[in-house]
Amino acid sequence: MIGSGREALLRSIAGIEPFTSGEVYIKGEKVLITDSISAKDLRIGYAPVDRRAEGLIQYFDVASNISLTNPSLAVKNGLMNRRKETRGADEWIEKLHIKAPNSTVLAMALSGGNQQKVVLAKWLAAGVQLLILDHPTRGIDVGAKEEVYALVRQLANEGIAILLTSDALAETIALSNRIMVMKDGLVQEFHEAPAGNKPEEYLIVQCMC
Repeated sequence: MIGSGREALLRSIAGIEPFTSGEVYIKGEKVLITDSISAKDLRIGYAPVDRRAEGLIQYFDVASNISLTNPSLAVKNGLMNRRKETRGADEWIEKLHIKAPNSTVLAMALSGGNQQKVVLAKWLAAGVQLLILDHPTRGIDVGAKEEVYALVRQLANEGIAILLTSDALAETIALSNRIMVMKDGLVQEFHEAPAGNKPEEYLIVQCMC
């Protein structure tokens, strides 16, 4: 529900909003997150709900957006190398099945689903170990949603921790192994949602089931 605090929690872990209290542990170790730079240094990636305004630079091309979090993708011998940048971006376009004519097309020219994939590619290129997804399928069509679900499943299988929030109950149940319920900024309860024991009506969502 709106006002539950779930979005603020995700943004705090991503270093976008300040903490008022609490602690963050990654792999059992307490970490200090003061801003987005410290979160990135901890290998935390954040795909915001408003991918157009916060997730991408619309007037940059796909290659430039992907290399934003990892400039080494575009540097050769200490200098920016456009050929290296586009070559690296082309690999991510192929790996994530991003529908784009090439890596030099502007991000604003892509569909919502493919823009979301570029956001994910940007963080995967940085080698994140925790990927925060804030309403990852909001505003994209059904076909693109299925592709995002499959990608989330693949990333989880590769060992990347996924922390997400969603407006859709079916999506939340199907994509999660554990569900945290919040209200008025406070955690109310937890529900286990193991991969092998999900309600049949939610298995239509292609995900981590």
